[in-house]
Amino acid sequence: MLERDDPRFSALGNFSPHVNLACRIMAYKNYSQTGRYADALPQSAYLLGSLLNYLCRKFAAIYDLYHAYL
Repeated sequence: MLERDDPRFSALGNFSPHVNLACRIMAYKNYSQTGRYADALPQSAYLLGSLLNYLCRKFAAIYDLYHAYL
C-alpha cells in the first residue's frame, strides 16, 4: 500500500484523512488497471474525499445532537 509521505502524493498537503484515503484508493485502482501509480492528485479523488469529509462531519453532528437529547 502507498505510504502517506510518498513523494508522488506531496501535492496532498494537509487535506483531511478522507482525501488521503480517496487518493490512495484511486492510485491503487489506477495501478491495478495500468500497472503504474497515478502521478498526480486526481480531481475525482479530491471530490470524493471532500464529500466523505462532509458526510462524516454531518453524521457526527447528528449523533451528538441525538445523545444530547437522550
